Amino acid sequence: MDQTFSHDEAGNLAVSQHELTEHRWSARPKPLPSGLFKRPEAAPLAGVLFSNSHTIGKLNRIGVEQGLGNNETKLVRIGTCYDYTPKSAGPAKFAYVVGERDGEQETFAEGLTLFLNPWATNPLDPEALPGIVVTAPRDGDGLLESTFPTGFRPFTSKTMVLEVSSDEPATGA
Repeated sequence: MDQTFSHDEAGNLAVSQHELTEHRWSARPKPLPSGLFKRPEAAPLAGVLFSNSHTIGKLNRIGVEQGLGNNETKLVRIGTCYDYTPKSAGPAKFAYVVGERDGEQETFAEGLTLFLNPWATNPLDPEALPGIVVTAPRDGDGLLESTFPTGFRPFTSKTMVLEVSSDEPATGA
């Protein structure tokens, strides 16, 4: 499915979608068919778990938050995240020094999205993996809908490693 958004005259967010039949891009001359879950051979597939953030940067950040950092470096994370503001159609920006967020620590669930197969022979419970984003067709109109657990939900980020002098206080970016 492809989704587009707009705001009506009252400022309300309106989302529309249309079904894609294939995916094309210049690096691959032959198109790929869309609709993985609709294929009969996909019936045993309960869902697809996706992450674009489970990288060495994530492991480094979690390590620093667990006290495994180096005193001569600081990690600074910047990026975009889910914006819980009503009627928002785009992400919010964020930046923080890793290990210095009050009471918050990065989790492995952060950055995971589960796409559920509505035609699976053995459907997966949407709450099987707590704390992750779950995307599935909405009952009634079939519009793809994502359930975001409350809290920090990054979309993209970069982690910068800054060298700091051990005898001088660290400064943020």
